[in-house]
Amino acid sequence: MRINAVWRIFAWAVPFLVFLLLAVPLPSSVERALSLPLQPIAAEFSCGILQMIGEPALVVGNTIVVGDHSLEVESACSGLRVFVGIAALAYAYVVLVRRCWWEKCLLVIAVVPVALISNAVRIVVTAYIYRHFSEEAGKKFTHDAAGWVVIVLAATLFGMLLGYLKWLVREYKVVSVGDLIRHDATNRTPTGIKRSQGNQDV
Repeated sequence: MRINAVWRIFAWAVPFLVFLLLAVPLPSSVERALSLPLQPIAAEFSCGILQMIGEPALVVGNTIVVGDHSLEVESACSGLRVFVGIAALAYAYVVLVRRCWWEKCLLVIAVVPVALISNAVRIVVTAYIYRHFSEEAGKKFTHDAAGWVVIVLAATLFGMLLGYLKWLVREYKVVSVGDLIRHDATNRTPTGIKRSQGNQDV
């Protein structure tokens, strides 16, 4: 009995332990190895968005050149930490909120594109501030507000995805034929009684 109780407590605590593991920083060697392939992806993606909004941007290695300014996409800007934070956000939602299994799977799959978009938006906004305002304002945004902006943007994108899924797939209550007959009978009985009473009064 004690073993079963301990096992139940452990099974109940596993989701929360996994969430705590996502808060543990990765070893520097592992983070560096995972960040290296992500840096050129983040640079190319961000440069493409800058060009789409009409900014004179080009990529040289891991450096984005915007006008007279050069922004190097370092390991901290590769998007790995953003990915871990967004994965923790999605995991918490999947564990705490009741949804269909396929909706939860789609939410987990969406972590990768949401992380890429959120990180690219952070780099694009930083580059825009560098070019149109000042280098000091760009650094202040990167160190102070960028993290909050990324999390809010990711939560907004997840909310839009869930809203689209809710609109796309509508839930209907399945009712058996027997329930319909019983429901119809209960609705008709009082009316029939009233009519019979009315006839007796006349």
